[in-house]
Amino acid sequence: MTGLRALPLELLPPFTSTAPAKVAAADAAQEAFRGLLLARSWDLLHGHAATLAGLAAALREHAEARAVLHAHHARYLTERDAGLTQVFAALAADGSPEATAIRDALLAQATTELGDPAAAQALVDALLAGNHAVFDARDAERSATVAELDVVGAACVQTAALAARAAIDSALHKAYVVTTAQAAGPDQPADLQVVQDEADALRTLHDDAVGALFAHLDTEDDRDAFADLAVALGSRIASRAPVAAMVVGAYLGLLHQRPSPQGSLAEHRSALDVVELVERLHLVLAYTWTVQVGLLGPDAGRWYSNERRRTDTRTIASQVPEGQPVTAQELLDGTGAEGDMVTVEGVVDGLAIADDPAPPKFSTFCDVVDLATGTSVRVRAHMFSLLNNGLQDGAFTRLTGFVRRSAPWEPTVGLDVDRVDLTDLARQSWYDDVTARLRHHSLLRPDGMSMFFTPPVRTD
Repeated sequence: MTGLRALPLELLPPFTSTAPAKVAAADAAQEAFRGLLLARSWDLLHGHAATLAGLAAALREHAEARAVLHAHHARYLTERDAGLTQVFAALAADGSPEATAIRDALLAQATTELGDPAAAQALVDALLAGNHAVFDARDAERSATVAELDVVGAACVQTAALAARAAIDSALHKAYVVTTAQAAGPDQPADLQVVQDEADALRTLHDDAVGALFAHLDTEDDRDAFADLAVALGSRIASRAPVAAMVVGAYLGLLHQRPSPQGSLAEHRSALDVVELVERLHLVLAYTWTVQVGLLGPDAGRWYSNERRRTDTRTIASQVPEGQPVTAQELLDGTGAEGDMVTVEGVVDGLAIADDPAPPKFSTFCDVVDLATGTSVRVRAHMFSLLNNGLQDGAFTRLTGFVRRSAPWEPTVGLDVDRVDLTDLARQSWYDDVTARLRHHSLLRPDGMSMFFTPPVRTD
């Protein structure tokens, strides 16, 4: 007799020996990313993007190998559990002297190991009845695999998203620094066309990617094809986004060499279009990595089915409300009643955190200056810090908010920035559902603020 200890409850431990080391390496690389970003070390951040990408690939390969290993051992463990169940069932039903002797030996060994006759008897009874965990090695291995893939998969998506973020941010800021250092400006009309063409290309890439992902989930049922689609789209986005970031970074460097931003509404608007589209593509990229890890392991079928059901009652387009486009001058002239939702564009000026009298709380205040007329409107982000989200004076913004007339903080007319609540919108829109689930990987509307703005490139 080999003894009860020779019957493993699970074939593998919850983590293989390499998983913790890989996750720890990814965590360390993510911390290094934050340090380089805060230090504005763009050259080092550019190199670190490759490190993050390599770690993301290693985590994905680990998850793939773990899933294959589980599939292989699941077949063996199914046979093993069934065979062991039959052995003990036969032993329980056998009244021969030999079977009785085996049962007595099992009880004696259990008593010796447990030191408690009652517990030993309960153990033997459970074995003979087929109600012991020893018969569920396959389920134990499955649980261990799912637990491991949950951790490794989350680390993989986060690391891949940061790799793309590092490549995008380093390209944009480095292009801005080089352009301003060389004093290559000011911008020319042909430069605007380049940026507009880039925005058109990014919009096509974004819309095609979102449409392809939604269409597959809504009309097809092929896990392998969906995984292939995610890999292909992710690769296209990862290669294009840093190039677009470099273009807009250089263009902002040219625009900022103008004596004044006045009269450059079309130029700033086009630059912001590229910035917004790069951010939206980054969200889609994070989703493609989520798909890749979601389709691995024993829960892949359930994950895929749940993902397909998300298209049943949702439309593809975002339902985030957009206000009526107005200018600051139109607001001053009386357009927009109290509480109306409107959208304005302009350059940020006088950005500050200040005491908010209604209710008593610190809020962000700034003026948004119209680039066509020079007129400004006062804006409040109620009880939120836009500075922490990367907004700075001189940034060009497009924001949606509610008209406030005779507010304590602006007696004439002001705007309260709308805060997007994706909880309800995610039930109606597939795009908003993806945005809500991946909000930790994307800077799309940080803190829910309904605004986009050019990045904090200035250091003066």
